[in-house]
Amino acid sequence: MKSVVIALATLLALPVVAEPMRVQVQSLQAQPTVLTTVAFGELEASRSAAIATQTSGTVSELLVVEGQQVAAGELVMTLANNDRAARLAQAKAALATAQAEYDRAAQLVERQLQPRSVLDSALSAVRAAEAARDSAQLEQDRAKIHAPFAGRIENIRVEQGSALGNNAEVMTLVDQAGFKAIVDVPQQAVFDLRVGADVSVLVAGVRQYTGVLSLIGQRANAQTRTFPVEVTLNGDLQGLREGMTARVEIPTGQAMTHFVSPASLFLNTQGQLGLKTVEADNTVAFYPVEVVKAEGKGVYVSGAPESVALITVGGGFVATGVEVVPVDGGEAL
Repeated sequence: MKSVVIALATLLALPVVAEPMRVQVQSLQAQPTVLTTVAFGELEASRSAAIATQTSGTVSELLVVEGQQVAAGELVMTLANNDRAARLAQAKAALATAQAEYDRAAQLVERQLQPRSVLDSALSAVRAAEAARDSAQLEQDRAKIHAPFAGRIENIRVEQGSALGNNAEVMTLVDQAGFKAIVDVPQQAVFDLRVGADVSVLVAGVRQYTGVLSLIGQRANAQTRTFPVEVTLNGDLQGLREGMTARVEIPTGQAMTHFVSPASLFLNTQGQLGLKTVEADNTVAFYPVEVVKAEGKGVYVSGAPESVALITVGGGFVATGVEVVPVDGGEAL
């Protein structure tokens, strides 16, 4: 009996060797991934202009309504003639008189009945009368306001009978043939931007377009330290309006990454984000990584070796350096 007790005590004193924990793994190979920066902004027409008067007067005809499409050079508004026509007629009459005086002087000089200086004075009078005629004609032409390019009329600010001064804005003309997305990009991302790069633009959260990065601002916003960036949209732009929201995804480079579930990411004791993997000797390793892109149900991370056996189940129960039994993702633990 005594020998049995001694044997049991000996067995209980022996160290208990725990079996390695089983973890589920997935073999991953790094793939080249296009890195992007995402910025938000709004649409603007590629070209818009405030149509303004170039002379003073009263609106006699308003020939367009808001939303109307007009052709380049189309008449959109006229100002009352007032005395413009009379001044033009007077200038033309003065020119005719000056020309007749010049012709008479030329005949007299040719017959040597007048000195050459008389002809020179008559020619100067003709040139002055021509300038006065041209000025009166220009003033009359300015009473007719034309569209400088084809587009849509917006924000009409006057009505028939309005009295206007010189350089008064009367309406806005928007060229709908082209649109651009104006977004603000953080200063850290500006180093990697390139004019001419192809970009992706999501408008109003529902319609996808391609575009080209056409301008990178040279001065940051003093408050936000962001730079304005313009992207010219391609494709069928029918239905777009200024002020629509735009989400722009701009390529900034390429990196070798792994696409993983966020559940596969862990923090080590130093607070670094990383992946837990199983090495060739079946021990757990931790590799700090950086999330470079999110997409769908996963994220792209860089910093891990090109080939890894990623722990997908059980990683929260094993520490770095311990031995485990790796099980393929399709097998039960």
